[in-house]
Amino acid sequence: MGMKDDKGVKQMTNEEMETIRKEGEEAVKGPGKFEGEQRYSPYFYDAIMDGGIGEDFYFGEGKPEYTLYILEKEDKDIFPELENVYGVCLWESEQGFFNCIPLDSKEDYDSEYANLSEQQEAESEG
Repeated sequence: MGMKDDKGVKQMTNEEMETIRKEGEEAVKGPGKFEGEQRYSPYFYDAIMDGGIGEDFYFGEGKPEYTLYILEKEDKDIFPELENVYGVCLWESEQGFFNCIPLDSKEDYDSEYANLSEQQEAESEG
């Protein structure tokens, strides 16, 4: 139950943000889908499962689907370690592990976007 800003948009409370951080820390501790990931990985996984975020790239049945996402202020408020990160590249491996790679700059994001777009186009042609 966050507060609303001057535009009527719901803002998370510090307690809500701390809960998200703690849940992420717990999720990445042991073996499983988020093993070895950063504490923000489960947050982005949940966002994808809740209806999608960012730009999706699909390469066919049985292959990982990638998502590129440009971070918003709220993401950086929740996870201060992302303050200087532009976006993230997200995917689930064929073994079921979720991966979240920070993209530090717009140039990094654009490069990854071009790479995934090219691969997707080649996959659809072949």
